[in-house]
Amino acid sequence: MKGKNKKETAISENETAEIEPEIKNESEKSIESAEPKSSEDIIAELQSENESLKDRLLRKTAEFENFRKRQERILFTMIEQERNNIIGRLLDVATDVERAMREVEDEKDPEAIYNGIKLVSKRIRELLKLEGVESNDPTGKKFDPLEHDAIAVQPVDSPDEDGIVIQSIQPSYIRQGKLVSPARVIVGKYDEPNESKENKNNEGGE
Repeated sequence: MKGKNKKETAISENETAEIEPEIKNESEKSIESAEPKSSEDIIAELQSENESLKDRLLRKTAEFENFRKRQERILFTMIEQERNNIIGRLLDVATDVERAMREVEDEKDPEAIYNGIKLVSKRIRELLKLEGVESNDPTGKKFDPLEHDAIAVQPVDSPDEDGIVIQSIQPSYIRQGKLVSPARVIVGKYDEPNESKENKNNEGGE
């Protein structure tokens, strides 16, 4: 038993002797890595990081520029397609106008003229409706310079009609809640009779 213990002790001492140099080497490496870096090393690392960031920025800039160009092409294509759609509908209206003119020339009948104009008017209204355009007749409403274009002023007999749209020459057109074309209107203007003005002046003098 004693011989066995001595043998085990010898093996443990040998293993310890082998492990100690490894531990010492690892400790020396840790001490070396913990040593402060020189200014040259720090500058080199910062320059490397700076180059890496510049490279990433350039890539992101290129990606964004490609994305912007793609969006511009898509938008241009959509606008051109919508223009073609509108032109196609206008061509349909133009064809109706030409057909109506030929019928008027052939028939020389007032009713044919009326029907031709009525057909064109109908097609134009259908086109506007298809584009989401709504008309609004402001007759009887308070004049609003943001929505109405006053082409004339007409005297009225009642003060209640002062500043009121008494006639609409052209309705206003609205699309998606926004004004496309203002209404062309005649606005009422009330002037007090001379007698009323004189009475007010006399009351003020008293």
